[in-house]
This record gives sequence, C-alpha cells and structure tokens, in this order.
Amino acid sequence: NGLILFDGAARTEDACGSSGSPYGEPLVCEFLARFLPDPITNIQAEYNGLLGALRLQDREVCGDSNLLLITQLRGLNRVRHPDLRAVYMHESPYPYGQGPLYLQAPHSGRNQTANLLSKVAPDYRLDFASRHPGLPLPSHILPSLYDSLDEAHS
Repeated sequence: NGLILFDGAARTEDACGSSGSPYGEPLVCEFLARFLPDPITNIQAEYNGLLGALRLQDREVCGDSNLLLITQLRGLNRVRHPDLRAVYMHESPYPYGQGPLYLQAPHSGRNQTANLLSKVAPDYRLDFASRHPGLPLPSHILPSLYDSLDEAHS
C-alpha cells in the first residue's frame, strides 16, 4: 500500500475548477490533474480529487479539505449539495470492496504536489495524467513537481 494525496480548487473568476491526485516516490510519480470546465464549488473539486485518488486504488488517501469531506465519507456530516449526493451515494466509504478506507488530513507541506497539479490543469484547460488517457505534464512543470515530491517524502 502507498499514499495518495489529493486536492481540488474552484476558480470562480474563470467559472471552472480542477483537481490533482499524485502518488509516488521522488523518482517515480503516478498522477492525475483534471480540468473541470464548468462552474464548480471547492468541495466538488475536492471530491473529484478524492475520486481520482481512489481510481489509483489500494492506497492510503490524504487530502486537505478541512476534514469536511472526510467526515462526510465517514457519515458524520450530511452531504447537502444535490450534485454531490449522487457522487456520495455511488461511492462507498469502502471502495472496490477492499476493506476500510483510511482518510486523514495531510501533515503540513505534504499536499504541495496535489496542490500544484490542481493548479496546472486549469492554467492549460487540459487534463494531465501519467498514464493513458491523459497528456504528460509540460516539461517546465516537472522540476516543481519533483521538488514538491522530494519535500513531501523528506
């Protein structure tokens, strides 16, 4: 098992959002960076980041959504937004029948890679991924990506 970090962001001025889900060691990184072209709330973008992280499966998942998302998935807080209810009802707290899901807020500075990925996608208005389907990250972003991975794993 490994660790996946996730983040989501809403850009109200551009009426769009994004999410980022990295996994990996400093020299190898699996990631998803999604551009969400419609107006979206920050919590919707966070859910998108979490779902992207879960698609990489068998991982410990951490996100910085102020624990609201985490408490919703544990059933401690209600999911009120109608667009999120369908997602919440579809996604079990125990995805893919793989047993309990361990969710926590990341330690300070540990979510920088997810944050970086969630900012790159709307800048280019494209999805990026380390695997198909998805485009590779622009080469000038890679040094920042690997620097943030180094910091997260130090």
